[in-house]
Amino acid sequence: SPSTATLTTEFATDRLRARPPAPPAHTPEHRRRPVTTMSLKPYKDMGKSAKDLLEKDYPSGLDVTVKTASGTNCVRSLESKVSVSGNKVKASVAPKFKIAEYGAEVSGSVDNAKELKLDVTVADRPAKGLKLKLKTKAPQFDARDRLSVRTEVEYASAQVAASLGGDVVQGGAVDAAATFAATPDVTVGVTGSYPLLGGGDDAAAGG
Repeated sequence: SPSTATLTTEFATDRLRARPPAPPAHTPEHRRRPVTTMSLKPYKDMGKSAKDLLEKDYPSGLDVTVKTASGTNCVRSLESKVSVSGNKVKASVAPKFKIAEYGAEVSGSVDNAKELKLDVTVADRPAKGLKLKLKTKAPQFDARDRLSVRTEVEYASAQVAASLGGDVVQGGAVDAAATFAATPDVTVGVTGSYPLLGGGDDAAAGG
């Protein structure tokens, strides 16, 4: 009868609504993940030596630095550094002592290439703003003819800054520089250099 057909159709429709759709047998084209393809290129560096490949294209190096510090009135610090680059190894040790009570600082360094440095600085003694420096440098500490000992005196205040320095072992020239604050917006400076060994008439100065 017509009524029976209608009921059967509605019952079948309700069953279809309650049942979830079956998953597709295969993934649709628009939902597939793209596949990345790579084309092999010719190796242009095939003729390079193994040394160039290991040291230039893939450099290998190692830097290790160890720092230690102790003390309050007298701060003692030590810095040790080792650098490895290819077949070259450089090692250095740099101790430093700082005595705040006297405004003094002593620092030095020595490495396996026989380079020696020693700096002594005294600040604000005997006057505030005054700094005395003694710089010793020996590119080869077992070669006395290459030893350099430079002394420097610096002074700085709100209006004046001046410096004087020279090498007392190698000679050369004494360098001097000074600046003066004439007004808050105008600063005047002068520099000079006077040779210690020969050429006494070649002193130069500029402002």
